[in-house]
Amino acid sequence: MISLLGPFVTTYAFLVSQSATIFADLLRRTTELLSLFFSWFIFKKVNKTSITKPIYYSDKLENLSGLFISIVMFFSFGLIIVNTINEFADPKEVGWILPGLVIALFGVIINGYFWKRHRSLAKEESTPILEAQWQLYRSKTVVDSSVVITLVSSEIFTPYEWHLYIDPVGSIVVAIFVLASAIKVFKETITSLFF
Repeated sequence: MISLLGPFVTTYAFLVSQSATIFADLLRRTTELLSLFFSWFIFKKVNKTSITKPIYYSDKLENLSGLFISIVMFFSFGLIIVNTINEFADPKEVGWILPGLVIALFGVIINGYFWKRHRSLAKEESTPILEAQWQLYRSKTVVDSSVVITLVSSEIFTPYEWHLYIDPVGSIVVAIFVLASAIKVFKETITSLFF
């Protein structure tokens, strides 16, 4: 439910701020929501058809979903980079950042909590799912923290001419996270599909 709200609230935050970092964060949150939706959809589909369809069918369905998600992530990365290049070429003042800052702070708190919780559970009983979960939430916490740092820094250093470049630099950090996630999902998907 929290992930469902993320893209909508972040869209508003982007519209009032015109921040490259918040735009990058919007695309990241949207791809995360798509990933969750497709995971849920595949889970429902696999459970419904597992009695009538072979396991091979279920695995391929999951892999095709992963491939689609990785393509969406690569596309999002491309959009972020194009937007960031434009921001570097023509830097401008960022508008009202408070909504974006609040969203990112909530992200740090919520994802930080899940990171700690899943890490603790993984120490008690290590499973591939728990290991993947705490690493995912760690990454999300780091990205949300970088958004917070970027937005706060762009306000603190307003008196300096170079503060206009803080926002595009922040969007590069988010873009790197999106690209790394896309590569990881793509590699896992291709390996499972063909090997």
